[in-house]
Amino acid sequence: MKNYRKLYIPASVVRQIHQLQPREYCRRMYFGPNSIMNYWHRHGLERTLNLLPIEPTDRVLDVGCSDGMLLFSLERYSAFSIGIDFSHSMVKWAKRFSPQSSVMVSNGLALPLKDNSFSRVFCLEVLEHVTNPDSVIAEITRVLDHQGKAVITVPIEIGPALLLKRIVSRLLRWNRGDHYNWSQLWQAGVMRSVHSLEHKQDHFGFDFRKIERTLKNHLTLNHRGFLPMPWLGSLFNIRAAFLATKN
Repeated sequence: MKNYRKLYIPASVVRQIHQLQPREYCRRMYFGPNSIMNYWHRHGLERTLNLLPIEPTDRVLDVGCSDGMLLFSLERYSAFSIGIDFSHSMVKWAKRFSPQSSVMVSNGLALPLKDNSFSRVFCLEVLEHVTNPDSVIAEITRVLDHQGKAVITVPIEIGPALLLKRIVSRLLRWNRGDHYNWSQLWQAGVMRSVHSLEHKQDHFGFDFRKIERTLKNHLTLNHRGFLPMPWLGSLFNIRAAFLATKN
């Protein structure tokens, strides 16, 4: 990829991350004992950042900022950035990791932000946790300015990707927290949806294709990719990434 930029995390920040509790998302996913998981998440974040060029004049919003890893990664662009998360503890850590950003407690269903106020919006691994993704996407659309761009990522929990995750989880003795019976696993494995976006709030059978259809109701879809290894498509990747524009 032209002008590809790698994710750089200085040692001082790594030391802060290791002060987190072992169960905290950032420590588990980026610096935990599972090197495969660490690679997937770090490399996936690198590729996500490279989907959407950031300029110092941009106003950037991170919807569902968690503990601030993305906000910290955005600091190198010197752009104005805001993060929101419904978790008070996550907001506390985000403020610590990214003191240059403004971070607030809120949720994506009713953003406390003005219309047309951001040129760039990120919403990474959030929509699988909400009851109504359509409302979150509608709010993202509202706060984007004309020709503003959004990157949205969601997990792939159907098809061969799901089966591969299950095998790796078993081999690494990693408890993913989602429990399929054999019938549900078979349905998801052959690309049949077992997940209702209106009623379910987790990775269980999450169908990225529904998000794509919902996204097209609000924004113009410019690109659909798969992470962390785009050349493998949806079959053997862990997340789908969408780049969309407000017209």
